[in-house]
Order: sequence, then C-alpha cells, then structure tokens
Amino acid sequence: MKSNENLKKRVIEIAVIVVMSCILFLACNHNSSGNEILISNNQKDETDATQTSKDVSSEALTEASEELFGDFLYVYVCGEVVSPGLYELPAGSRAMAAVEAAGGFTENAGRNSLNLAQTLTDGSMLRIPTLEEEKKGEGAQISEGVGYPEGSGAGSRGETDTRVNINTADSATLCTIPGIGETKANAILRYREQNGLFASPEDLMNVPGIKSGTFDKIREYVKTD
Repeated sequence: MKSNENLKKRVIEIAVIVVMSCILFLACNHNSSGNEILISNNQKDETDATQTSKDVSSEALTEASEELFGDFLYVYVCGEVVSPGLYELPAGSRAMAAVEAAGGFTENAGRNSLNLAQTLTDGSMLRIPTLEEEKKGEGAQISEGVGYPEGSGAGSRGETDTRVNINTADSATLCTIPGIGETKANAILRYREQNGLFASPEDLMNVPGIKSGTFDKIREYVKTD
C-alpha cells in the first residue's frame, strides 16, 4: 500500500513540474514575441522618421534653389549663330547652352574668344563675332541685362514704359515677362479672379509658385496701373 502511495505522489510531482515548465515556456515565448514586435515597431518608426527627414530636406533644398536661381532665364543671342533670337534657358545655364539653343555657330563665327563655360544671367545678350572681327581683336560679348530702376517706370534715358500691367494682361501677355511661363501666367490669372486686382507688384508673391527669388527677377518688368 505504501509503495502505491509513493508512486502516486511521484507521478503528481512530475505532473506539476511538467505543467510549471510549460507555463514558464509559454510566458517566456510571449515576452520574446512582444519584444520582437516592439523592436519591429521601433525600427519602422525610425525608418519613417528618416524618410520624413529626407523628404523635408529635399523639399527645403528645392525651395532654396528656386529662391536663389528662379525657374529660368531669357538671353538674346545674336551675331554669328544659325538662328539669332531671344531664348528661354534653365536658370544657371552656360554660354554654350545659349549657342546650342540658337542652332550653333555659323561657318564664319569667331568662336575662340568666347568662354563657353560662363554662366548667363537673366536679360543678358550674347553676341558672337565674325572671324574677321575676332582677328581685329573684337571678341565675343556677353552683356548682362540692365533693367529699369525700381519704381521709375522707364529707363534712365526716358525710354517708353514697357512693363506689363498684371491687373489687365492676359495669359499670352504675361508670358512675355522674363521668368513667367504658361504655368505661372495661369496661376496669376486664377489668383486675380479669386482675390481681385493686385494692389502692388509685391502681391505677386502671394501667387502659388512665385517666391521672392522669382519676384526679384521680374519686379522691374511688371506694374499694377
């Protein structure tokens, strides 16, 4: 009898040990899974934060670039090029880009005096000399654009006021302003329709897509009355 009782006790002890072991195993496994989920969530948050930071940095860089350079520039190319005329180029373009836009040099072009790497400014003129002119010492000329003094309404020698009235101009007329393309012209028209006439040229900076960098380039070409 005593032997049977001892056997029963032993079986019960073993069963208790097995049950406790299972409970401990499940508890540890649960904690481990929880930690893995927490780590995974933390890694995801860090990845999202890093991506957000990159997006913000990219947006800030783009905005700073637009403030500094604007969208594009206009340059008048003349002299010994295939197609002389006024050309729209990306901001920061070099002299070589202007020559290519004008169809390249003619056979009679004196091209050795031109610094093809020179950066152009909005409103500048690039003149390519002939071979004969270059031999005489008359090299290529790049003259920077000279606008009207702010608020004068005309040039220093009494030229006709050619500024565009942004309160009455249509899309085609607005596109004649250096630095204003079709997209910005339409944005100006929408703003004018929704908010009324511009009180001053500076109000253009309230138009989506026109920041201070762009406005600084066009202020001398626009008026409100």
